[in-house]
Amino acid sequence: MTKAHVRAGKRNASRGAKWERWVKDWMEGRGWTVFRSAGSHGASDLVALKPSLEEGVSVVRLVSCRSTQSEVKDPWNLLWSPVEKNVLCGLARDLHAQAVFAAKVGKCGRYLFDGDDPSTPEEMT
Repeated sequence: MTKAHVRAGKRNASRGAKWERWVKDWMEGRGWTVFRSAGSHGASDLVALKPSLEEGVSVVRLVSCRSTQSEVKDPWNLLWSPVEKNVLCGLARDLHAQAVFAAKVGKCGRYLFDGDDPSTPEEMT
């Protein structure tokens, strides 16, 4: 591996960490308590908790964050493989949690996909 490859990998990791922190801040601004698993290579990058309307119950979200500098039409299928989606969704089901996928596309596109119904992503503004 050349030094240029190492530098490019560090830039990508830094860009990914910056996106994870942006998603964390965005969710916290909407009432979630969010934990970031920095440096983790697990299924989710963030774990978000929010009290439910039911006494003693919390909503839990497992969040996978991905970004690309390219303007792509279908981030759901480009940024996550079917296996990655199935692993996170399966883990979320086992934990009675929600699987969500946060995609940053190009300079301005920010989307949150629901793992159970990715057909209508929420724009993250």
